[in-house]
Amino acid sequence: MVEPYSFKYGDKGLKLMAYCRLRKDTRSFYLRRIVHATVLAENYIPQYEVTTEKDFKALAHKIK
Repeated sequence: MVEPYSFKYGDKGLKLMAYCRLRKDTRSFYLRRIVHATVLAENYIPQYEVTTEKDFKALAHKIK
């Protein structure tokens, strides 16, 4: 399960930048590799504003 923060174009296509609850860390996922997604009834409100790759990397240090 992931908590999405933003989308970014990478060298291989569009990436989802998110917090991964399983790994307890920030991760990026290429959308072309995601084969299944489920929208949950649970509401999610991001705790941090992430608009750039630099913000996303800084987020990893805030969460840990």
